[in-house]
Amino acid sequence: MRPSHFRNPKNYRPVKRKVCMYIDADILDWYKTEGKGYQTRINQVLRRDMLRESVPAYGNIENSEKSED
Repeated sequence: MRPSHFRNPKNYRPVKRKVCMYIDADILDWYKTEGKGYQTRINQVLRRDMLRESVPAYGNIENSEKSED
């Protein structure tokens, strides 16, 4: 993603693509129990994970852990 997407998120509308993917039946059933909008909720979870991976976290976990000697 370009930095402009993070500066003005109100105007950012991602392009949607139709895909076919296999999801475990129990996971899909769980999302569907909440009713209409289950695909949007699945997309939100995927976006949150993508952003979590692409935006650097504050600090460095490796440096904050004590090494064992």
